[in-house]
Amino acid sequence: RLSQPAQRGNFEQAGELWTTVLEKDPDNEAAKAAIKRLDSPWIAVALIKRLAFLASIAVVFFLSIVGLFALFNVDWQSQLKSSSPANKSTPIGATLSSSSIPGFSVHTHHEETKIIFNEGLFSLRCDLKNSTKEQLAAVARLLQNKVPNSRIIIEGHTDSSSMRKNNFYKDNYDLGLQRALTIAGILKEHHQIKGERILVTSMGDTNPPFSETDYESKLKNRTVVIRLFEPSVR
Repeated sequence: RLSQPAQRGNFEQAGELWTTVLEKDPDNEAAKAAIKRLDSPWIAVALIKRLAFLASIAVVFFLSIVGLFALFNVDWQSQLKSSSPANKSTPIGATLSSSSIPGFSVHTHHEETKIIFNEGLFSLRCDLKNSTKEQLAAVARLLQNKVPNSRIIIEGHTDSSSMRKNNFYKDNYDLGLQRALTIAGILKEHHQIKGERILVTSMGDTNPPFSETDYESKLKNRTVVIRLFEPSVR
């Protein structure tokens, strides 16, 4: 019990206790030895150990504060970045409007963006023109690099000519649908556009992308229109 103050680092109290014991019993060897130790370098060693212990507690406390601050700071910065206008997704129309590639034009209305080819993609039925593959490759690069998460609707079109009897297709709607399927197949198989991004439909000879005023304008409607939507748009 007399050693407890010294063990706790209270050497002054320990010295007083052992001095009291020695006054009552001058021949007490334990008291003499204890007082001798208290006056020796052992005190310095004990003090160093105690200071080291206190320093370790201070270091742990400091590191805990630094860790909490770093965690809070990272979370705060991530929230700031996510709410920053610079990190919000750019609308499809704004992304593609700066893409000036010959062969097609980009039109945006509300949440929908259309890619309209300047010339017809098909010469007859579902036969592709020689220039079509190059145009589709350019469009595929845009879809992959500029708007990789967009939803794609490929809309088939025909000119206003009536379908002849004994033709390969029932009507212009059927022909337009086959044209849309042809373009979708090329984008998926040759340009690695994921199939789950693509839907196909047909407008037949209704709502053509170009007004038909002569034979040349009729040829332009032998085509597809690629409609793009944001991923969140249903």
